[in-house]
Amino acid sequence: MYDGYGWRREYQEDLLAYFISNLMNLEGKSLKRSISPSELLSPLRKHSEERNKEDEEQYLRETFGLNVFKE
Repeated sequence: MYDGYGWRREYQEDLLAYFISNLMNLEGKSLKRSISPSELLSPLRKHSEERNKEDEEQYLRETFGLNVFKE
């Protein structure tokens, strides 16, 4: 039962990453390059013991070339 839950969760994440990457590539004409679903999923699939939101945000900004200012 737990394996089925994990499979469904991964399937939903894959589906969301697919559609989000399409939206980002369509709307994000200022991006330096296109973003694939696997690039969006790589931080989720990586198992780390402690996650720091600010470090992850900075990593994503550098990886995808986003220059959005914080409010």
